[in-house]
Amino acid sequence: MKFSLGCSLVYRAKSLTPFVFNFEAARFEAQTVQEERLQLIPKTSIERWTMPESGNRYLRVLARNEPALAGGGVLGGEGG
Repeated sequence: MKFSLGCSLVYRAKSLTPFVFNFEAARFEAQTVQEERLQLIPKTSIERWTMPESGNRYLRVLARNEPALAGGGVLGGEGG
């Protein structure tokens, strides 16, 4: 099975606020990530963390007091 997913999130913080996102595909033996993309507007620095036990991937960004957009997509399928 192959799949393609996408999402977008528009947000506005009242002050400098840390956000933790969990919308990147996990990388493990049963699932292959063939392509992925992430776009943050305005551009912002990203801290990444992967849980060693599960392979879940997290992003941490600092949101400022301005409209912002996080969006992206992934193309994947069964590993093997």
